[in-house]
Amino acid sequence: MNKRLFPFLFFITLYYSAANAQSIKKDSAVLFNSISVSGTEGLVIFGARGNNLGGNFWGAEVAYNLNLKNNYSDWVRMLRAKNASIVFSYFNLENLYLTNNPGNKGFLGNDYSLLGSLQLNILQLNKVDLLLTPGLGLTYASTTYQTNNNPYVGSHLNLAAQFGLKLEVPISTSSKLQLGADLFHYSNAAFKLPNSGINNLNTSIGIVSDLNSKTNIGNSDVFKINNKSAFEFGLGIGHRGLLPIDKGTLPPADSTKQANANSRLNNAGFYIGYNYRLNSLLSIRAATDIVYYFVTYRDVTYPDYLSTTQEYGSSIDRLSVGTSIGSDLWLGRFVFEADYGYYLLLKYPKTPIKTYWKFGAKYYLNKWLALEAKEYLHGTEAHYANFGLLFRVE
Repeated sequence: MNKRLFPFLFFITLYYSAANAQSIKKDSAVLFNSISVSGTEGLVIFGARGNNLGGNFWGAEVAYNLNLKNNYSDWVRMLRAKNASIVFSYFNLENLYLTNNPGNKGFLGNDYSLLGSLQLNILQLNKVDLLLTPGLGLTYASTTYQTNNNPYVGSHLNLAAQFGLKLEVPISTSSKLQLGADLFHYSNAAFKLPNSGINNLNTSIGIVSDLNSKTNIGNSDVFKINNKSAFEFGLGIGHRGLLPIDKGTLPPADSTKQANANSRLNNAGFYIGYNYRLNSLLSIRAATDIVYYFVTYRDVTYPDYLSTTQEYGSSIDRLSVGTSIGSDLWLGRFVFEADYGYYLLLKYPKTPIKTYWKFGAKYYLNKWLALEAKEYLHGTEAHYANFGLLFRVE
């Protein structure tokens, strides 16, 4: 890693903090938004199927933090949310290589990410804050399987998730030293295979500086669902990328066609469930999930540049049916969901699969209709992504 990055970020932000400290200190009762700048040291990086990468990596992160102390929504109070953040991060992976092929250093290139994140205060002691920092967003990967034989990533644009801890220690009236550790993941939800994705464990050090802009994030959204129980009906359309045949086994012309081929592996998803609110933050549910396959194992042919089974993306029958249990986390109109299910009907041409996972997010347009995006998984492998509508009947 370029060790000069840390002192540069540290002192440039410290200077900015000192320059603004006097004006901010004039009214200490006013709440301010803040900006944080940090350098990142990579510890471990690996794909979904194990760690076979060598070399070091580093990065940087800049975040604009919106102070939530004036927001009295139930979820802000119950989660002890301190800030809602807009985060830009960068990772330099050019020194990494496959351990069985050291000569391919640089095949992972660079990653650029934009995320929305929350800072949840799990411990405060003498103005020192320990924060939990979950985040979701998008990552642009500069290399892919098609461009640089990157076996982990099949597309430039990917979904990203981050989960970390940050320790903030005051060093002046308007700035804090920030120490952090996080796990960062990105992949493309099987839209374009391969989709093993990248996972990296990192540490960071940086500065948080208050800005002269006062916070205006008040309790303006009064959206609430008061009924404790409801039936839910969902429908959506999904897509899965094709599994590329190894370039080494194809003639150059066929390899080019494969890279440009359009997948027909689309699915439709149907959901019927019962949801019960435990409180304004959490609910639990039981559901039936149905997937309709537009392309089955019997429809796969070599001219489509599909392998024989598409791993977990193929079904012998048109329908699969499962039953699941799960939970929702309600952040006002935004709701995050996670489920674990068991298949009642499923015929894969390879290893039998009995269980599945789902996770996703919903945004309620009103009390009976929501936009929904969710991902189906088998083990650690993405099955397909589904986008649609959810209807709530109380």
